[in-house]
Amino acid sequence: MRKLMFTVGIVLALASACCAYRAPWDVHRRPGLSLSEGAKIAYKALGADAKDYYCIGAGLAITTVPPDGDWTYRFSSNSGKMKWVVVDAYNHVQVYNSPPIY
Repeated sequence: MRKLMFTVGIVLALASACCAYRAPWDVHRRPGLSLSEGAKIAYKALGADAKDYYCIGAGLAITTVPPDGDWTYRFSSNSGKMKWVVVDAYNHVQVYNSPPIY
């Protein structure tokens, strides 16, 4: 029984890893959206909260189709709350209160 549970756990972990994929960006390609343009959109997406949050990190990857790249911005506040904002090359925005799962 223990061996079966271990096998099921491994299969589920592999299945979730296959479905959740964040491909690294090809450094030889120019992103569809610049870092600074994406940051402006990300701050705008925070709305009224923008005054309380500051950007502490950004990363470029491929999580959308077509694979034109997207920026993930990580924001923090003096109170320790965090938000993540994902902006793709087509200006689609998603705001998260916990790290996004790809």
